[in-house]
Amino acid sequence: MLDESQLKHYDKNGFLVLSKFFHKSEVAEVLGYSLSVLGNGLESNIFKTWKENPDKIKNLGKLLQYSEPIQRLGFDKKIRKLCKELGLKKPIQCTRPVQFFHHKDLAEKEIYYKTPPHQDWASIRGSLNGLVIWLPLVDCSYAAIGPLEIVPKSHKKGSLAVEVKNNFGLVKCYKSKDFYSLLVKPGDIVVFNQFLVHRSGKNTSNQIRWSINYRFADLADPQWAARDFYTPYKYYPDTTGEDIAYPIKS
Repeated sequence: MLDESQLKHYDKNGFLVLSKFFHKSEVAEVLGYSLSVLGNGLESNIFKTWKENPDKIKNLGKLLQYSEPIQRLGFDKKIRKLCKELGLKKPIQCTRPVQFFHHKDLAEKEIYYKTPPHQDWASIRGSLNGLVIWLPLVDCSYAAIGPLEIVPKSHKKGSLAVEVKNNFGLVKCYKSKDFYSLLVKPGDIVVFNQFLVHRSGKNTSNQIRWSINYRFADLADPQWAARDFYTPYKYYPDTTGEDIAYPIKS
């Protein structure tokens, strides 16, 4: 799938843009399902519900990450093949997929819709050759939607995060002129090294910027094995948030 020039580009710059990796219909299915769950098919309903009950949207957003349409793309054979071509001998998803729906009117803090410069390594901490696949669900080929912005070659400098805030490993050594916007459309993907510094552009449009992150690590990495395949992600129930006496049949 990848030619020599693409492999060299990834190694040198820390990212690749692969056009039409998925068929538009596959991406449209994911977006349609997400819209149906969060807003009965309409973005306007999502904004309305957020104003009235943001916890409902947040909880549904978490559940969507386990949905079949989102999970299916992450387990696509093309994804596994791509990971292997980029050096992961035994690729495995090291977190659940993360779906983002970025808009200033759907966020309690700016960091939740306009993520500052950061490295994903600070929160993943898996194999050193780990990578992230960023999949836009809407047209992200224009500035107003707030495209993904990256600093080419920054992955070569290792871990640069000075603090972890709201689960983002913040990097503060680059200026705005160092960032490069990646203009992509539904069906395209961006694959990047987990040490690559990136951020969200500012979404000034009336639309939600929908995207999904798939994160992969390498079970064959001896450094990760030496750390007993450590993962900072702890998925466990929080039973303190609700107290309801459910009826019990005698």
